[in-house]
Amino acid sequence: MSSIANTVSPLWQDVTTAIENKKRDPVGFNRYYIGQIDDSPSAPVHQRKCPQRNLTERREDHFDLSAPLKGVMLTRREIQVLYLICRGATNREVASCLGLSPRTAEYYIKNMRKKALASSKLHLVDLVNQTDFLTRVDQTVLNDVFKGGML
Repeated sequence: MSSIANTVSPLWQDVTTAIENKKRDPVGFNRYYIGQIDDSPSAPVHQRKCPQRNLTERREDHFDLSAPLKGVMLTRREIQVLYLICRGATNREVASCLGLSPRTAEYYIKNMRKKALASSKLHLVDLVNQTDFLTRVDQTVLNDVFKGGML
C-alpha cells in the first residue's frame, strides 16, 4: 500500500502545483503542464508539450466588422453565411451553396445574432448593411461561395 502512495504522491504534487499556478495566473493556466515535459519525438504523447496557438494567428482567422458592429469577430464560415444572407439567400440556399445542412446554417446565423446582439436575422442583416462589410469582405473568403454556383 505504501508503494502505491509513493507513486501517486509525485503526481498529486504536480496537480497541486498546477492549481496554485492557476490561482496566480488564471489566464496563463494553459502554460502549466502536469508532469515532466519532454519535447523529443520519442517521448510518450502525454509528456510532450502541446503547441499553443498564437493569439495573433487566431485573430487572422477572424473578420472584424466595422461600426456599428465594431469588435464583433466572425469566423471564415460565418462570413460566408453572412454574405449570402445579406444577398437575400434563404437558410436552405445557404446550406446547399456551402455544403451544409440547413440546421448548421441556422446555427451559424444564431451565433452571429448573439455576437451582434441582433434580435432577428433581419435585424442582423440591417446592422451589417450599415457597415462596409459587403465591399470590404475578402474575395478569398468567398471562393467557396462562388464555387457553389450561388453567385
